[in-house]
Amino acid sequence: MDTADVILLGIDSDQAPVVLEQALSLAQGLSARLLCVQVQTGRLVADSLVNPPAAHPLDEPPEFDAELAQRITAVTEQTSVPTELRMVSGDAGKALAAVAQEVGARVIVVGTRHAGLRSRFAELLDGSVAVYLAHHQPIPVMVVPQEVTPAP
Repeated sequence: MDTADVILLGIDSDQAPVVLEQALSLAQGLSARLLCVQVQTGRLVADSLVNPPAAHPLDEPPEFDAELAQRITAVTEQTSVPTELRMVSGDAGKALAAVAQEVGARVIVVGTRHAGLRSRFAELLDGSVAVYLAHHQPIPVMVVPQEVTPAP
């Protein structure tokens, strides 16, 4: 990407379309580029337990999910916002933070987790990406709700 402002979107295949739409709207309003980053979390953790960090066949960069790329392209090609897709491996929060620093992102956009027991268990094990980023980033983090749950 060039030196234009960059909005970094942490995106996943099960994310609600509203997260992409909000990031795209922000990029349009700021005349910025949109960098959509998908993080492959399981590979690095499992692989580092078996193989210590060193060169091996899994060092090849993972490929961006093709179906997700098509969904993103279908939305972004209707705008004038330059968009790039990137896949990285590692802990989601740390990987997004590293890419944000590398490209000089102006804002990081992430979605909330989906409601449900599975998501709560995953958050218990992995922690919240949004919370991690909010506490470890010098730049703003925009958290887009995917599902709104009425207050009790």
